[in-house]
Amino acid sequence: MPPKDRFKTYITSLTPKDNIAILHHTDADGITAGLITKKSIKKLCAISIALHFHQNEGKITITKETIDLITTNNINKLIIVDMAIDHDPDAVKKLEQHARLLLIDHHKTANNINSKTTTVVKAEDLKDIPSAKYPASKMCYDLFSDLIDITDLAWLAAIGIWGDYAQSQWPDFLKKTAIPEHTLEEIDELIFYSGSIKEKDGLTDSFNILDAAKTPEDILKSTKLQSYKNTVITELNKYLDAHKKDAQYHNAGTLIIYEIAPKHKIKSRLINILSQKHYQNKTIVILEHHNTHIDISARRNDSKLSMNDMLKCALEGIPNSQGGGHIPAAGGYLPKEYLDKFKKQVITYCKEKDLQ
Repeated sequence: MPPKDRFKTYITSLTPKDNIAILHHTDADGITAGLITKKSIKKLCAISIALHFHQNEGKITITKETIDLITTNNINKLIIVDMAIDHDPDAVKKLEQHARLLLIDHHKTANNINSKTTTVVKAEDLKDIPSAKYPASKMCYDLFSDLIDITDLAWLAAIGIWGDYAQSQWPDFLKKTAIPEHTLEEIDELIFYSGSIKEKDGLTDSFNILDAAKTPEDILKSTKLQSYKNTVITELNKYLDAHKKDAQYHNAGTLIIYEIAPKHKIKSRLINILSQKHYQNKTIVILEHHNTHIDISARRNDSKLSMNDMLKCALEGIPNSQGGGHIPAAGGYLPKEYLDKFKKQVITYCKEKDLQ
């Protein structure tokens, strides 16, 4: 059965007896994909979602904590959006013991995890365009639009498209929503800042605030989201100002590695700004240090080098590490003791590709 048909079967078979949860990624695309799914199910099936949640940043496959949460809450249907859980099929099999799964994701397929209890819809199943340009929010919007009129949710998809830098693929769609670019940019920033404060679950606040909002302007008026921004932006600016002095330049300046140890989780926003304003046609890798591990973010805006493939090679032979994403953008993590090995493998990979 084609993926779209399997999706339709999964959604239309939901009943009020089901205990449904949504697991979404930790960025604007993941949050809006989760919201479009939640609102569409309510509209189509008259069923409320029992639980929505996210894993820690960087955890793109199923964690033990997620399995415990699903078990504790007696969830029997779990919808996962914008997460490459197919990178760890064994974890998926453990989760299948507790719930029937639906995955809607635009990352490149790593393993075929379709089964009697798991339905997978990937971007490559729907359109012949680069998966990075078909965000999960737009996938969810298109899939549910085939079942019910959700034009009132188009503005949420627009936020997800903007957050994943896919606006060049969907100019007509964005034009129809009539949301100014500066508004989309500011909402994306607010969602990022909400997830940057380690001691607070600001991403759940973002989800709930966007859920209650009727228009994009309602989000901008949120004092809670604005307070998160004010808390984080000073530290972000400090690292922006210091990048030319503190970053490491390799391979004749075509590769930039920037190690940071911030109080707040700022690497995603930091690399977005640096890659757009300072290193448009270069490879930049930001390494965010934590107590026992390092979070990785990699960008190459001209897509001449695959960040997804680079991280796979650079993390080879490093235990308890993980990396994945798209050609222009990817992320992951590794244990601190393997930092030097990782950096050497990044430098070697980029040098070899530049020579080809």
